[in-house]
Amino acid sequence: MLFTAPHGGGKTHILETVKDAYLSTVPVALIDLAPSQHLDAGHAPVLGRAASQGECVVDALYHLMVGLASANVSFRRLRFPRLVPGLVAALSVRMPAPTDDPDWRLLEQRAASLMSAFSRRGPRDWLPGHEPELTDVEWPEDVARVLVRALLGKAAPSRFLQLPRTRRPSALDWYSRRFSLDDGYLALADLVKQYHEAETRRRAESTLLAAFFDDLADHYEKIRGPGPLVLLDNADTALGEDLLDLVFSVREERREALPDPLVILATARHGDLRSLHGRGRQSVRVEPVPPLSYADVVAVLGESRRVHVPGGNLAAIPQAIHRVTQGNPYGVRVLCEAVARSDEQPVAHRLLSLSVSDGLSSAEQLLARLVPGRGTGELLTLLSAARDEPAARALAEWRYKGIGGDRYADALEVHRLGESSRPLGATGLFADPFLHTLLIHELRRRCADEESRHWNWAGIHTFLRDHYRTRGDDASVPAELHHSLALGETTDVVRQLTDRFRAGTVAQWLRELRQVACAPHPPSVEDIRQAVAGGECDSSTGGDDLARTVGRLLHALWRALDLEAGPPDTELIDGVAADLERLAQVHPQDLPLLRHAAKRWPEALCTVRPLGFDLLSP
Repeated sequence: MLFTAPHGGGKTHILETVKDAYLSTVPVALIDLAPSQHLDAGHAPVLGRAASQGECVVDALYHLMVGLASANVSFRRLRFPRLVPGLVAALSVRMPAPTDDPDWRLLEQRAASLMSAFSRRGPRDWLPGHEPELTDVEWPEDVARVLVRALLGKAAPSRFLQLPRTRRPSALDWYSRRFSLDDGYLALADLVKQYHEAETRRRAESTLLAAFFDDLADHYEKIRGPGPLVLLDNADTALGEDLLDLVFSVREERREALPDPLVILATARHGDLRSLHGRGRQSVRVEPVPPLSYADVVAVLGESRRVHVPGGNLAAIPQAIHRVTQGNPYGVRVLCEAVARSDEQPVAHRLLSLSVSDGLSSAEQLLARLVPGRGTGELLTLLSAARDEPAARALAEWRYKGIGGDRYADALEVHRLGESSRPLGATGLFADPFLHTLLIHELRRRCADEESRHWNWAGIHTFLRDHYRTRGDDASVPAELHHSLALGETTDVVRQLTDRFRAGTVAQWLRELRQVACAPHPPSVEDIRQAVAGGECDSSTGGDDLARTVGRLLHALWRALDLEAGPPDTELIDGVAADLERLAQVHPQDLPLLRHAAKRWPEALCTVRPLGFDLLSP
């Protein structure tokens, strides 16, 4: 099963809950496949792993083996007689040849530690100290064979290389058959060579995974009951995709062998994984993790404050938290704790500016967690202003002259900005409205900082507006107006929208109106959207009744679609319905459509996800 949710969406919590529930019942292994994460939490570097090798399937396989082999009185302890010799061989190739070199002695000691980790005495801790700097050498086949024999012969007790039942061949015989060789040590030497050649590494990893599955199947051949449980966090990373792809391939390869009992639960930000395409993979169930409800937010806020949420102005805070976070569990927790610690009366539109620990604002703490990868936060903040990939790429080139394309490609790889599975109404490049709101908040903060000379709100949106103007097609006009509105040029935007209403189709105009109204409000500019929407001032500067109606409607939507600004009030929502009814009188041929919008839009704008409704649905 694959659980999907954006960053901070509760995926890791689900796996940790499952682990806690089953740890005393079956063997369980939980690993995080995000870069540099599955080696944390006290795990030592994998045996003999050179820095140039990076994180790979074998690293993950090692930690899965260690987790599943943990001792427990409730079930017979798992051993991996096939897998361990292969791991030791594959991960030792970059060591110098057998000499008195201290690096070699350290390798032998760690090999012994790895072997003894699955003896009756239980696992040993790794030796203290850091991984040594190792020298790469060219290895002829006979040297590789000597290495493997030295490691497996000297470091491991002979009984370790025997499979659990005496009627079965040894683990070395298993490798001999796998490589069609008479000598098991030569087979392991071939595994060594395959693992460290880029074009054959996948074959070596397949061999090790097959050994893993055969060890599991052998252990559970006569055991009735649930099998071991593997929990893979962040399976949408490159390492996660490679591991799952190998799992499916090896299971297909050994479909005639004893079935393996392994149960796998994984998490990802989306369900469109490369590894899920192909034969035999339709059995994977993709289950989106639902966001928190309003009642959940009230409960978390009440717990954070240790009191029930009182009435008055504070009653709007849970709704504002729910709306800005879109129910993201991590976002809800951070904002609720920030409200609880605040010495001042919290205000709905200031939630992302509340102070949290270490002098950070709540938005800064959230971005530090929700934006993966080092160095991508600044770039994603910039790209949050763009509406599509061509505009974002052009913006990156403009901002980072000469290296913009490379930086954009890195961000695309890290964050999957252009996901094909973006939900209806997703803002710009980002599938997650909460993340987009955080990035726009950060962009507004940086541009408002007088000491931040490299961040200029007007420069960014002027560049993007000009980008769409140079396209010269009618379809680019709404995006152009979007950036004009972000620049505060409301009079010109109202005029052009009014002209397009008179000349175009109502259905297309309604879609364009929402695209324009999703523009972010400029920093350091007084927010008069509510006043204009209520008719207290005019944005059309001398326009006729139609222009004033379009101006009120635009400002009402601009305010209502701003998740950070807090929930819209009843007066503003009623104004949207009234102005749509007035527009229906101008376009009598489209009266049913506009009256439908007058009924449907106010309902949708009051929901927690105002960006996610279909404007023209029945």
